[in-house]
Amino acid sequence: MVAEVTADSPAAKAGILPGDRFVSVDGSKVETFGDVQRLVSGRAGDTITFVMLRNGKEVTVTASPRLMEQEDALGNKVKVAVIGVVNNKELGQPRLITYTPVGAVAAAVE
Repeated sequence: MVAEVTADSPAAKAGILPGDRFVSVDGSKVETFGDVQRLVSGRAGDTITFVMLRNGKEVTVTASPRLMEQEDALGNKVKVAVIGVVNNKELGQPRLITYTPVGAVAAAVE
């Protein structure tokens, strides 16, 4: 889930809002926020189609990631493509899982 959208970012210009959930990025299904990062990070300047879940309805937007310098886990400065959204890490990167009635029973038993 998007917790925050950076002002004047590609995401803000595309109309992505706090509370939106990523469904897909250029047709690739998204299950975690890490999927979004992986699918966007090497695509600065490309026009990418995002399907978002907003208030129970799917909304399609496009955005072009821009390069931003970040520090990796080892302290190295690297440039990655970003759209300017932040997830709520305190929620543990939740994902929406839906089940059929029979599937729900099977999942509950696991």
